[in-house]
Amino acid sequence: MPSQRTPFTSTDLSNHQWGTDDTVAGTDFSINFAIGDAGGNITDHALGGNDTFTGGSNRATNTFIGDAGGNMTDAGRGGNDAFFGGTKATNTFTGDAGGDMTDRAHGGDDTFVGGSSATNTFTGDAGGNMSGQAQGGNDTFTGGGRGSTDTVVGDAGGTMSDHAKGGNDTLNGAFASTATFIGDAGTDMTDAARGGDDTFVGGRSATNTFIGDAGGTMTYHAQAGNDTFTGGLNSSNTAYGDATAMAGHAQGGDDKLTGGDVTVPTAAGTFDSVLVGDAKTMSEHAHGGNDTLISGTGNDDMWGDAVTLASTARGGNDTFVFKAGNGHDRIEDFGQGLPGSNLGRDHIDVAALGVHTLSALNIGAVHNTDGTYDSTITFSAANDVVVHSKAALSAHDFWFA
Repeated sequence: MPSQRTPFTSTDLSNHQWGTDDTVAGTDFSINFAIGDAGGNITDHALGGNDTFTGGSNRATNTFIGDAGGNMTDAGRGGNDAFFGGTKATNTFTGDAGGDMTDRAHGGDDTFVGGSSATNTFTGDAGGNMSGQAQGGNDTFTGGGRGSTDTVVGDAGGTMSDHAKGGNDTLNGAFASTATFIGDAGTDMTDAARGGDDTFVGGRSATNTFIGDAGGTMTYHAQAGNDTFTGGLNSSNTAYGDATAMAGHAQGGDDKLTGGDVTVPTAAGTFDSVLVGDAKTMSEHAHGGNDTLISGTGNDDMWGDAVTLASTARGGNDTFVFKAGNGHDRIEDFGQGLPGSNLGRDHIDVAALGVHTLSALNIGAVHNTDGTYDSTITFSAANDVVVHSKAALSAHDFWFA
């Protein structure tokens, strides 16, 4: 256990040293830079302190690193730090290490609050890569508010490899902001890296973009976490449950993606939310998770697995959930477990609508020239879903009340 409290050092924190709990406040109209514990590395079971950083406002540039300016390695551990962004400022905060985290390094459970009308760029644990058996902390992020641009990566700004594991991170989006949240790795996840169970609650009247685990490609045997996205009210919402791309033997998580609600109905053909259960593209032997996609009152364009699914990849067993006032939705890749199909066995959940049998549904089907079907299920006036499938819909495709 760390036993010796050590004030900030410009070199390394090591040999069970324990950083002090410091408070740093930036000034307005200035360039503010601070590191909580060590200008170099944190290593050999050393522990960062629980530091608090407050950025300056009014065109200030605030760059804060919670624990080590360099790397964290050899069971080094970050403190539980708090970062508060300045208003009308550029706020760049990294929770634990400015460089890489490796071996058995462990990030702290950090808190980040963005400044309003600001550019907020937050990385929960490592500004660089995470490898070995590094573990991200469980970090909490709050967007900056009206006019802010919030870019958040939950764990590693770069790649996650070996047996690195992301923490269970949360972003609460802000009103009238532009927010992008990548749950674990800013770029790729490879080897046996594993994503955390991350949550993004989108802000209202905002642009909300979520990628649950890897901003780039998940490959080899990388495993995605079980992530949750809730679209913002009257917002533009885009969510990919796992990654931009999945390849190798990557495995998607069991994600829950919910479209946003609207106060004024949107015209058919225009979508308020795009929900993709796993990735934009899935190739090689990637396998999708068993995802749940829930329609909001806005118009939702939904893919259970991937926009582009290679013939060797496999989709998961997904569920599409509808409630009253769902708007004009579309399911793009409904899987029915058919022989020769690489889609999973999906279901349409109409229990919340009080539907007990197939005959109670108003279904109009179009048999396309390529042999597929586009079936329009009309729940009520101005509330429907078009389902694209390889066979006509049957009672086996639904969950009833």
